Amino acid sequence: MEKPSKQMKDMKYGFEQVYAKYKEKVWSLIAKYAPAKHDREDLFQEIFFKIHRNLEKFRGDSDIGTWIFRIAVNEAINFGRMKNRLFKLDQVLEKLNIFKKTQEPDEIEDDIRQWAPLKALNEKQRIILIMAEVEDMKLSDISKYMKISEGTVKSNLFRAKEILKKELDRGGEIYG
Repeated sequence: MEKPSKQMKDMKYGFEQVYAKYKEKVWSLIAKYAPAKHDREDLFQEIFFKIHRNLEKFRGDSDIGTWIFRIAVNEAINFGRMKNRLFKLDQVLEKLNIFKKTQEPDEIEDDIRQWAPLKALNEKQRIILIMAEVEDMKLSDISKYMKISEGTVKSNLFRAKEILKKELDRGGEIYG
């Protein structure tokens, strides 16, 4: 008789167990994509809603942690795109004096400034950098996850570090 794998055990877990096991990892991951706490909370909720809705559909082709990580990254990317579109719309409306934005600059500005150098990276570079340097993933795992060669992962990681170094040397002011 075959001993059940760790993955098979995870598949038997209910949502509560999956949530308890992965909530901190997901929160840590999305903090890199959504610097504002209220955005992180929204994104976190959206990710676990999607996991809950699709947990029974998980086929087990990969580790459940990889599956959850993939959902989290995809949702974070989509969230970033949506926020970017809203930001651009706000700018247009503000320029046309249709909409006046009232914000507390001190609470938002520090978060934005902290993550601003990452904005200089393209989406692929940002994801690879976060996976390699923050999540401590192996380059071979990143390669499998991103469905690109390990050489492409290495070159994107190298390029991302070079861009960040330049941005940090000039004070991280990307918007100027």
